[in-house]
Amino acid sequence: MVKLSLEWREKAIKDQSDGKIGAPWLDLRLFLAKKDEAWLTENDLKEGVSDTSDLEQLDVAGAPLNLVGLSEKDVKFVPTLEDVESMNTPVHVLVVVPPPDETTSPYA
Repeated sequence: MVKLSLEWREKAIKDQSDGKIGAPWLDLRLFLAKKDEAWLTENDLKEGVSDTSDLEQLDVAGAPLNLVGLSEKDVKFVPTLEDVESMNTPVHVLVVVPPPDETTSPYA
């Protein structure tokens, strides 16, 4: 079993963005997309999430995913067709991309 870290996830998100994310991967802010023990859904994100104060920031880059609430057991969900069609499938990580003028990396 491969143990993945948050750092790997940040890099993968940036790499898979097809250039849509211009900020360096070091500037991406990741949050556990869970409020009151419930995962946010695709619908929640479609409606917009403007306040992340209730979400736990995932800020330990080298942390294995299983130590930050993202183990296979934590994220296990068997969707039904109805879940998919109604966009009620869970989202596990919320990525916040800083505006271009707020990047802190020297590689920006």
